[in-house]
Amino acid sequence: MNKQAQFLIVKIGSLNVGLMNFHAPNSALERACLWLSLLEYARLIDCWLVGGNFNMIEDAFDRVGATTTTVSS
Repeated sequence: MNKQAQFLIVKIGSLNVGLMNFHAPNSALERACLWLSLLEYARLIDCWLVGGNFNMIEDAFDRVGATTTTVSS
């Protein structure tokens, strides 16, 4: 699985702030694995700042070259 993410925990006062930037995989299964691995860190963080490419397409029309056989996950 190819995951590209940068993750940093910063202590601000008494808060643990999670800073994350990532490029999620195109595959729905690999993307689900990424979200599950992120949940492991959730208990360490009081608040998050997340940015990046989520690769989550809500509608096939949002994709370049989409077809009617595109499966939505």
